[in-house]
Amino acid sequence: MPVPQTVMQTCILGAWDFSVCSCIFLQGVLCAQFANYMTLNKRDSVWMKLFVAGLALLTTLKTLQSLMIMWVQNVAMFGDLEAGVNIWMTHWVWKGTVILEAATAFCVQMFFGRRLWAISRNAYLVITCVVLFLGGLVSSIVGIIPILTNPRGDSATGWVGAHLGVVLCGDLLLTGSTIFYLLSAAPAALCALINFIAVMKMATATWTPAPVVLEFIANMVLPQLYAWSAMWTLNSREEIWMDAGNSACTIHLLETSADSSNSETSRHQYQDHPDPLAKMSTAFADGTSYLSNELKPKPQALPKPLSSPTSATPPSRPPAMPLFTNHATMNVNARRVRCPEAGCELYLHTPRKCLNGHNNTNIIPL
Repeated sequence: MPVPQTVMQTCILGAWDFSVCSCIFLQGVLCAQFANYMTLNKRDSVWMKLFVAGLALLTTLKTLQSLMIMWVQNVAMFGDLEAGVNIWMTHWVWKGTVILEAATAFCVQMFFGRRLWAISRNAYLVITCVVLFLGGLVSSIVGIIPILTNPRGDSATGWVGAHLGVVLCGDLLLTGSTIFYLLSAAPAALCALINFIAVMKMATATWTPAPVVLEFIANMVLPQLYAWSAMWTLNSREEIWMDAGNSACTIHLLETSADSSNSETSRHQYQDHPDPLAKMSTAFADGTSYLSNELKPKPQALPKPLSSPTSATPPSRPPAMPLFTNHATMNVNARRVRCPEAGCELYLHTPRKCLNGHNNTNIIPL
């Protein structure tokens, strides 16, 4: 038995209103994330700041489009139920939905693709993701042409479905490859899956209320979810540092300097100490507040100074004690070497001066 037209109209209008409200709500969350980024991440590279600015522009345009849809539906076409239901097929304000979603998705996908390259250094995996992302962008551009030229845009359903399917595959591959570090990308992939299933069902079968409602909601909030996942990752780098610091071998995945050309992450250098230790040790006098008892450096007795450092036959110059090489047990106050001055066996408690007053300008502190 076919679904009555009034039920379909109610579902379409309700889906529009709910999706617009969700889009505006997520834009408020994004505004807070953008403000937090500008306040706390002033040292980021110019390219990263341009990426965030472009993301803010795209999500703002998407929110303005949502407000225009609500205005046309509830004000300009108030009382004309048929026109309000068919706004997505006839009015120009809807025609930018696909391209806005595709542009936002492509930017965020390339951002996460760069992170995936920093993590895996697997060229085949990253190239596969990039090809899928480019295919999704091209299919959306091809699909927008029938939407702009055909009043109903029926011929664009196949291209839009192809775009969503390719984007879905790319998102699932990217999210699955970096699930431990980039779990926040999963909501966008799930939303793309719902969108893809709904579009395919509408293209191959009779329209029912459930796919229509899901497609409208997913299509409106998808760009905001993409942007939210990227901004969450950028603003959570400090927490990711802390979590990654628990492992014995850490790569600085989301370090601010990872976006510059001379960063250690871009050269894929492994380090045997957690990054938070170097930052925390400068804030505490002992520098070992965050180390476990097994990792804390063991106290060592200092050798006694010679009773007569100016004797006629001074002992041979003792070899300099090597600097600490175990960074996992290093702290600021533990950078000690023997004084290289002849006859002096004291440690350098300050970078270039021992307790006997010998100035050692040739000692370079760690």
